[in-house]
Amino acid sequence: MCHTKQDYASDLSDAEWALIERYVAYQGWGRRMRLDARLVVNAIFYVLRTGCGWAYLPTCYPKWQSVY
Repeated sequence: MCHTKQDYASDLSDAEWALIERYVAYQGWGRRMRLDARLVVNAIFYVLRTGCGWAYLPTCYPKWQSVY
């Protein structure tokens, strides 16, 4: 898995993550997400930044089917 620090230029810094964490964190309703929300957001930003296809996500991110 990717580390919590920036592995790629598109990964969020700790300060950036602190700004949006409350919007993507578990809210107490619905099914709890089993994936690390920060990794999912970083994977989405990776695809947006690089323009790669979902299936070409680096293996340090969750499976592309989960992120998509």
